[in-house]
Amino acid sequence: MGRCYSWTITASCVPFLERERPAKRTQTKTETERQKKMNKIQVTDRATLDALYKDSAFTIEGLAPDDESLGKLAEWVKRLTSFKREDFYIIEGRTMNREYNLTGTNAYPETDCTLVCIKLTDLVKPLALTMPRFQVGGRWFDDVVENNARREAEKNGTED
Repeated sequence: MGRCYSWTITASCVPFLERERPAKRTQTKTETERQKKMNKIQVTDRATLDALYKDSAFTIEGLAPDDESLGKLAEWVKRLTSFKREDFYIIEGRTMNREYNLTGTNAYPETDCTLVCIKLTDLVKPLALTMPRFQVGGRWFDDVVENNARREAEKNGTED
């Protein structure tokens, strides 16, 4: 276990964000409006995983699914393209392990690792993320799934 990375959208990744925050912070009107537009979808079924796979969804492993982290991610995306829908798909490690039969060192931690996905079809210009995604540890969901399957097959000696 322990293959989940903890990514944080920071000021070094997103230059337009404040580098320092005041010690005590109150929620601004803009943050409240953003949270109203933000839709968190907890993924627990194979059908939704298959839809994310087919869409080649933008994915970050290990990003906290809290409003602040998702808000920073949304702001980063908006610097590159607009959202059609601000849907964030949240996948727990246990769901990935169960649905893709991931075991041992190839498995995600059961509870403290999440994957956050955004469908490319929910973005106006999805290809705008192609190169910049590496700045924040972003990958395509189908690549995540295929790489996990390849590692599982290698581990079990069943690779073609």
